Amino acid sequence: MIVKKRVLILRLVLTTVMIACLMSFAAGLAEDERVSAFLEEQAKDQNSEWVQAILESGAREVSWEENTAVFKLRSFDPGLKELGSYEKAADQAAWRAGALENMSAWDLEVRLTFEEDGTVSSKQRKAAMNTIQQAAKNAKNAAGKKDFTTALADMLFPAPVPGKSAGAEALLNPEEDYRAFLAGQPDLFSTGSTEEWACLFYVQRNFQVDAKKGPHDIKLTWDGADPQTLLNQAYDDLTGTLAALPAGERPGEERLPGLWLNTLAQRAVAMKKGKVSTWTVRFDLDDLNAGKMPEAYIDYLSGYPAAETYQRMVAGVRALPEMASVPMPKSGVISQAKKGRAVTVRVPQDGRNTYVQLRDADTGVIQADAFLNPGKNASLKVPEGVYIVQYASGSTWYGMTDTFGPLGTYTASNEFTVAKKKWKLTAETEQDGIRLQAIAGESMAPTEDKSIRISGTLDTDIPLGEYPETNPVIPGVSSTTGLPSSGEAYTPLIMVLDNAEEAYPHWGVSQADIIFQVPNAGAGATKLLALFADHYPEQAGPVRSGRSSMLPAVLSFDAAFAFAGPPAIKGGQVDLLAMMNQFGMNRTHRIYNLLNNNGFHDRIEGGGSHSLSCFVAQIHENLLNRGTEFEQRPFLFTDDARTEGNTAHIIRVLHRGDDPKGNSNSASRAVFKYLPETGTYSRQNSSGLYTDRETGEEVTFANVIVLRVPFAYDRNYIYLNKHMVGSGSAEIFQSGKYVRGAWVRDEVDSRLVLVDADGSELRLLRGKTFIVITNDVTDVIYTE
Repeated sequence: MIVKKRVLILRLVLTTVMIACLMSFAAGLAEDERVSAFLEEQAKDQNSEWVQAILESGAREVSWEENTAVFKLRSFDPGLKELGSYEKAADQAAWRAGALENMSAWDLEVRLTFEEDGTVSSKQRKAAMNTIQQAAKNAKNAAGKKDFTTALADMLFPAPVPGKSAGAEALLNPEEDYRAFLAGQPDLFSTGSTEEWACLFYVQRNFQVDAKKGPHDIKLTWDGADPQTLLNQAYDDLTGTLAALPAGERPGEERLPGLWLNTLAQRAVAMKKGKVSTWTVRFDLDDLNAGKMPEAYIDYLSGYPAAETYQRMVAGVRALPEMASVPMPKSGVISQAKKGRAVTVRVPQDGRNTYVQLRDADTGVIQADAFLNPGKNASLKVPEGVYIVQYASGSTWYGMTDTFGPLGTYTASNEFTVAKKKWKLTAETEQDGIRLQAIAGESMAPTEDKSIRISGTLDTDIPLGEYPETNPVIPGVSSTTGLPSSGEAYTPLIMVLDNAEEAYPHWGVSQADIIFQVPNAGAGATKLLALFADHYPEQAGPVRSGRSSMLPAVLSFDAAFAFAGPPAIKGGQVDLLAMMNQFGMNRTHRIYNLLNNNGFHDRIEGGGSHSLSCFVAQIHENLLNRGTEFEQRPFLFTDDARTEGNTAHIIRVLHRGDDPKGNSNSASRAVFKYLPETGTYSRQNSSGLYTDRETGEEVTFANVIVLRVPFAYDRNYIYLNKHMVGSGSAEIFQSGKYVRGAWVRDEVDSRLVLVDADGSELRLLRGKTFIVITNDVTDVIYTE
């Protein structure tokens, strides 16, 4: 209670001191300064922009009657009662000038009595503010009236012809008042004829004024044509009409000016009746009264290059072929896949006739196409994959071969993936990662499909021979890449990599010798395995769980195995821990489950569920410290590029699980492109080029090999039949060439032998190798 009394006493003391200071300050001001200080003080906390505008305009004609100040403020009232109806005014220009003059006048009289100490009583303050607030309300209401809105609209967009509707002929003979308006703004209307501007102005309608923000922030909205669209549609109308005539029947160039104006006027009349866009300008009424036009208004007019479009039209007519154009095709789908993912393409109502193609990004082959009129759309089905979209648009159609001819516009997009994402494209519009660039009209011509689909075969007819249990180790040469070795002790480690789209880019993989792609689950789901046998990065990832389907690759290299836990299943061929124990991996310290607290892993920042990182170099050191012994099982290598076989510069691998009619798995899909300058293949999937996150380096491969292996299942988990013991067919890609070979593996712990087309052991080109282990359903398609 004592504390509360002290606080109350302190507040009283402070309040008394503040009042005393204010009284002393007010008493020290000159008379006119007292009025200004009062207005400034009242303006500080105003919620009404109109009241604030009146207060901030300041006082004029200040006089004093003893302690009472009599002064004038701006009311911002246009004086509509005095001016009468705008529509009926004999001189509407004088009406507009009068309204702005009234709003700029200091015509609001206010009386304010000051106390002896220079302050204003609350009663006096309230009386003065009531007068000001009423004036602000009157001004705001007047600014929203139809007469004022119409007057403002006429100041910016005067009607070129009387009445709400007119024909094209009337637009080509605008009134004298309209001509005078253009002549009074020479900077704004320096290009284009009076008739061309009249066509644009005629389309504007439905003007509305929003005066909530006060006289210094008036918002005018209206419905009107996009200036460039009006010109483009007139251009299309005229060039389309002339193109439909044989060259000998087309009018001479001396008639083009009249034809252009008439076509533009007809298009304006049509647009006036149709759907247009909503536009907005904001401005200060004082600026407008001073003849300063709103910036957004100037921008709107600058988007109407009528003279430039006319010259483009003349040049276009000169470029028309001798032959007449043909009628446009019917709007709709022309071709598409029987099944697949849908890509919706839309042409806006104010767009142009458009021919659209969805092309395979790897081969350029058209997978779906459609012809669309303005305002139409189509849903095009295409197989999952990477695509580019190409657009051709125009007004002169010459058939599917020449499309829109020399006057057409032709563009193509960057690559985009059609898989899980539902694409809704707007023709000729950059959006959502889709970028466009101009292309030649000839680029719309169909591209011959030279793709060759390899028959998926499990069994091989290659004459198999006897192959050594292992090949000799060559000192100083890596047994897995054939390149000069790093000098590090040999401790092969195979690590599971996530192959989900959101898991890319991987890190540490630029130091891997071999990358395997192996089946992980049904519907074509896969994971990758990275073999580190010569270089051991500090970290690599993202690491995911292991599967029995991975063990044949691990055992082929007598390697250690790093993974993020096994599936929760006991017994059978897919019990990963049990199978590793059966194959003796636990007895030789080759198992590294990174979900255990063993110190060989960490989480990277920002990786989410794909953040588990393996300490490869630490595992390497741990294996050395344990004295774990590994048998090197070298491949054979060559420096000679492959010369025999079919040309195969693009390789597509599409995983479908066990259903040959199903969609390919978008995350598993990969495309390898041959790079002649390096003699290697790049790899690309739906996440882009295969690169290393740490270095930014693109990871390329000297050899790409597909091994065909039968899948087996246990409780819906995949493993490789007999754990990939026996033999089978293989597709071999080297030096931009393809041959069919084979694979051989005698026992579950034997090395993997790759066999060339003649039955001899395959010689790998020196460098990294990518090996796809899959079944006979997976599509492998190559193109020259």
